[in-house]
Amino acid sequence: MRGENPSGKSNADNPQSEYDYFLTELKIVNAVGLAIEINEIFEEINIYEDLFNNTLSGDIMINDSTNLINRLQIHGNEFLLINFRTPSGINYEKGFRIYKISDLQLRHTSNAQYKLHFCSEEFFINQQYHISRSFKEIRLSDIVKIISRNILKITEKKLADSDIEQSTLLTAIENNPLIIPNMKPFESINWIGSFALSLKDLSPGFFFFETSNGYNFKSFSTLCNAVSKRTITFAPKNDNDTETIASKHDKMDQLQFKQVFDVLDGIENGAYGSTIRKIDFLNRTTESEKFILKENSYKTLNSFLPFNLAKNRLGNSINESSDFQRFFPKFQGDLVSRWLLVRASRITLLNSAKLHVDIPGDSSISVGDIITVNIPENSAKTDGRNIKLDMMTSGRYMITGLRHQLKANKYICNAQLCKDSVMVNLNYNPPFNPNWNTVINI
Repeated sequence: MRGENPSGKSNADNPQSEYDYFLTELKIVNAVGLAIEINEIFEEINIYEDLFNNTLSGDIMINDSTNLINRLQIHGNEFLLINFRTPSGINYEKGFRIYKISDLQLRHTSNAQYKLHFCSEEFFINQQYHISRSFKEIRLSDIVKIISRNILKITEKKLADSDIEQSTLLTAIENNPLIIPNMKPFESINWIGSFALSLKDLSPGFFFFETSNGYNFKSFSTLCNAVSKRTITFAPKNDNDTETIASKHDKMDQLQFKQVFDVLDGIENGAYGSTIRKIDFLNRTTESEKFILKENSYKTLNSFLPFNLAKNRLGNSINESSDFQRFFPKFQGDLVSRWLLVRASRITLLNSAKLHVDIPGDSSISVGDIITVNIPENSAKTDGRNIKLDMMTSGRYMITGLRHQLKANKYICNAQLCKDSVMVNLNYNPPFNPNWNTVINI
């Protein structure tokens, strides 16, 4: 809610709905220090988080009858300050850089409607600078820290040392230097994160991303091993005295799977199996190495991988042949074998199942968090007294995309949830089946 009720308490202190919030501050500050509150003229605020992007971004729709653009001389060198809280008492407080105005419509001489676009200040800095230097005998996570602290000037308040997960040393035994050849800071960090190995379990794949609490450099395994942040259940919300705001907060009365699985995409992008071809330019030779996905290849969100070992007409199962091949210079021994194919498999599998849900506003959740989703079986026999979970669609999901959407009287989190595995064992070798043998040879 934008303001206070007559009792003097905010609606967040006395919530009437699971979508309530209280907007404490919403103002624009220009380069000369002039600040103007805009909490009475905004129509909608959207703040976007993305596991595969480095910074927060967003937009705000303005309905302006005060000539705000001219008064502040808005031209892309201003900041937007946002501060709101939810009934749970959690504050969301961030500052953003305004970088664009779009969709400007002049309805008549006394009113204009337009959209202000904003992003984190660090993204602005990232666009202005490049890195050209070498590093030797140092952990990759320490290089990320050097870039963050010295180049982007991200303070420890925004990126705590505890949020930079330690990786292994830079390269193989040869201690080849890592050369960053005129790359932007975030581009450099993303490149490093692609081949960094976790010090905990030597698993590949790091993400550098921003949430409302600041920046993180975390490995895929660490994110997967995290405790579930909350549990949400697909069930109708009852508007009666027995249903509390808290119980409504953990229910979804509608959901949409953008994708349940895509085997062809998985084969093409190396989810189940792949090949790396190492090229030795000096000796003019190549050697091949295959990756075959197995149950113990790496830690997944749920217990079982989403495929079985049924063989095709050529006698191969889904993980024994793949269209995914990558070529790589042979100069770091077997190091590339430890990250390239495994990382491709993990990311492809994670994106194979995508669930979109609208959750009542919750600023405590962020991308990278784990959410447990309970979905009853889609059956006419399912009722309030006979609930059995759908083991294929229920389970632990990772938030990979999140939009905090604030309107005048409602706060919603639009979340994209992804998972790489299921709760039922599909990874078995089916016995001889005459029906299967018939259909694969049609």
